[in-house]
Amino acid sequence: MRSSPNPIYRLLHKDYPETFAAYSPQTTDFYDLVFSQLPEGWGIQRRDMWFYCSPSRQTLPLQGWKIHVSAALSNSANIVRKVASVLVKYNDVSFKFAVDRSILSLFNSKGWPRGASGKFITIYPSDSHRFLELIEEIDQATAGMRGPYILSDHRYKTSRVVFYRYGGIRAHTILNIKGEKIPVLKGPDGSVVPDQRLPYPIIPAWETPVIPVQNSDRSSEPVELLHGRYRIEAAISFSSAGGVYVAHDIETGKRVVVKEARPCINAAADDYDAVELLKKEYRLLNVLAGTGIVPQPVDLFQEWEHWFLVEEFIEGIAMSRHSATHNILLRTRPTEDDSNEWRLTFSRLAKNLVKIVRILHSRKIVFADLSTNNLIVTADGRLKIIDFEGAHELGVDRPANIYTPGFGSQHRVAGGAAEMDDDYYSAGAVLLAYLLPVNGLLHLNPQARHELISSIRNDVQLPEGLPDLISTLMDEPQSDSAPSPKVEVLTPLGQRDCDNAAQRTSGDYQAVLDDIVMHLNGVAEYKRKDRLYPADPRIFSTNPLSLAYGAAGVTYALYKIAGTVPQAAVDWILQHRITSTEYAPGLYQGMAGIAWSLLEMGMREPAEEIFQSTFQHPLVSQSADLFHGMAGWGMAALRFFQTTGKEEYLKQAERAGSELIASCKKSDRGYYWISSEGYPLGLAHGSSGVGLFLLYLHLITKNEHYLAAGLQALDFDLAAGTRTKDGGLSWSENAESASSLYPYWRFGSAGIGMATIRFQRLVGSPRYESILEQIFVDTDRKYAVFPGRFAGLAGLGEFLLDMHDLSGERRFLESANKVAEGIMHFRVKRNGTAFPGELSSRLCCDYGTGSAGIALFLNRLMGKQKSDFMLDELFGCSPGQAEHVKHHTKAMAQCAPARMGALSV
Repeated sequence: MRSSPNPIYRLLHKDYPETFAAYSPQTTDFYDLVFSQLPEGWGIQRRDMWFYCSPSRQTLPLQGWKIHVSAALSNSANIVRKVASVLVKYNDVSFKFAVDRSILSLFNSKGWPRGASGKFITIYPSDSHRFLELIEEIDQATAGMRGPYILSDHRYKTSRVVFYRYGGIRAHTILNIKGEKIPVLKGPDGSVVPDQRLPYPIIPAWETPVIPVQNSDRSSEPVELLHGRYRIEAAISFSSAGGVYVAHDIETGKRVVVKEARPCINAAADDYDAVELLKKEYRLLNVLAGTGIVPQPVDLFQEWEHWFLVEEFIEGIAMSRHSATHNILLRTRPTEDDSNEWRLTFSRLAKNLVKIVRILHSRKIVFADLSTNNLIVTADGRLKIIDFEGAHELGVDRPANIYTPGFGSQHRVAGGAAEMDDDYYSAGAVLLAYLLPVNGLLHLNPQARHELISSIRNDVQLPEGLPDLISTLMDEPQSDSAPSPKVEVLTPLGQRDCDNAAQRTSGDYQAVLDDIVMHLNGVAEYKRKDRLYPADPRIFSTNPLSLAYGAAGVTYALYKIAGTVPQAAVDWILQHRITSTEYAPGLYQGMAGIAWSLLEMGMREPAEEIFQSTFQHPLVSQSADLFHGMAGWGMAALRFFQTTGKEEYLKQAERAGSELIASCKKSDRGYYWISSEGYPLGLAHGSSGVGLFLLYLHLITKNEHYLAAGLQALDFDLAAGTRTKDGGLSWSENAESASSLYPYWRFGSAGIGMATIRFQRLVGSPRYESILEQIFVDTDRKYAVFPGRFAGLAGLGEFLLDMHDLSGERRFLESANKVAEGIMHFRVKRNGTAFPGELSSRLCCDYGTGSAGIALFLNRLMGKQKSDFMLDELFGCSPGQAEHVKHHTKAMAQCAPARMGALSV
């Protein structure tokens, strides 16, 4: 449910998420080596990260046994040449290979998905007989060569580069409810199962291995007892480079950490492999042993083909998590004692951090990859530093090209080798991230930190000297001859150096809106097919038109704000073939949302055509929720009924309501719907979103059955709320997990609050009044990690404006303006104004995470529109234009007097 966009999409463009179709190969050596050997009648073509080679008129099987060949960067040219020389002798085989060394380095990197890691060449034989011939020949041609172990495959004999698995050969996918196309395998009975790329081999139940499977290797995970001494207790994390484990040292009785390294896996874009880095880390830990800043090294050994480092287990939590649980900016009603304790903690950590950097440098060690993830806050409040993969000892080690985005200086981002100055910059970035983890923004606007720190200093009392310290660390080069940062000046005393910045009012945002519209229109790329506007990377795995991430959401925003949409954008949308085989049916990522957007823009005919084609969509009943499922689809049906008066739309909405009630689960807490993620909570995916649809359905049909079920659905989510330290009410994303609490629209208090407000308009419950007040406490914020609608500040603002519409109380409008001030910290000037999405270091234009959704909130804040994709007209009195700034209370009192007793004016 809660997923982050894939960071690989930030590799190809400095400002926007981009696919590998835009990548220009850095070299042509692989291509040249293969092309020179291709016989007449063979073709070669580029697709994303691969060159595909095949003889003309070849028909490949749908699925079967295929061969993968891995390589290190150092032997990759030799391997591709030798493998190609085998393959081109046959006219019934196709193959693909990585387009260049940079892409191969990415495939072999620590951060590449484990199920895909190491795959340099993929070979597609025509049948099992040819498979057996080819794999033996390739094994002989590559004898003695080394490459990464391919975790998803079986190893062939004793080869270090030849592997195989059963899987799809020709593209065969099914559409899921999110609009993603999932690769599948087809069984003998016609059924399908997912073609999963997992970090271990899978053979379908119906398939008999053509080669006896050897179970002797231990590539996926270590044995229970390592080195005869270390018993694995739990895994901390996994990467393509290996796992990190908690273990019991049976010799000493102590808990230890065991770090694994797999050969030929690169740490970054160089040929420095994970084993070399692990050995170096062990040596550097020994250099620093006794300083008190690192875990004590215990052991280094090889078992099977992997290497393992054993070090002291540090009791504590990562600095990133410590900030998330202690940061005063995440509190909405902190006491003075809370603030004093935070300042004391922050001062102590800042001094400790600079001390660590000084100690490292005194031992001639450049750490190079300092971030909040490799600093541990111990139980007694001290810092220790871990993970020395990127570090190097001056005069001894070759620098590795490793740093964490958002924490590297411009010198590092430009490709420079790490120097001591860079460690000081990273230390400042760590302190900034401890305040607010928005370091990705610095990639887009390096000066944003000055405005951010100034704003925070005006809002909370920072430790005295902290702003200057961060500036010193991140601005001024440090060297042996330069004075080191004056951490001694830091005190836990509060510092609020008000710079008398003018308080922003809602009238100021028109210029921002104009600039956003300028940017949106300026970045449209009409020649592309995969997207019109730069957007969240999820657009590339779903569709180019969706309300959430695609062109429908952006053009809707342009229409609402500017009153018009470029005809070229409309034509671009309508030229796409929008069918149930390519698009999911739902509201935010599917056809219902595209249709609703077009309907709002006055394009009734294509809107109706698209929406009517969802009536028989095979996935329409697969999910209950508002975001992907039947509740959102049903709301779209109600909107079409409102606009057209056609009974067929109301009939479909009632169909949705009946099916949802029939499929719900009932408990003492209320009604809920199970999804593939368990028991989701929240407006977008939980029961409250379903309840909202049922409420609207009741309003239009007057059927009390729908209202009763809607109240039960809302109550299920409300019952899962958790009281915060500040007296607010907040939610996790799932009823069965003890995950973090969130205040947001998609998951968390703002979204649940927006549903509760609409029930309150009808029933006027004192209980809901109390709950809404507690939700307000949780959403009354200026700072968040993202500015957008789904999981950021704009979504909080929408709830706050709803609260003002409900009650007329000015405090909610003031809070919404405070949210807008927080959003302005994320402004980036690029031919107008743009905002980063959930990839944080890349700009996005979309409705859900980027500029379009933010612009709609600002437009509503200025009183120019109502809430988007709601059906509040069904209450019998439309909020109309700008009512929250035009004495909305009186109008609402005339519309629904029972409600006004719930929240006093």
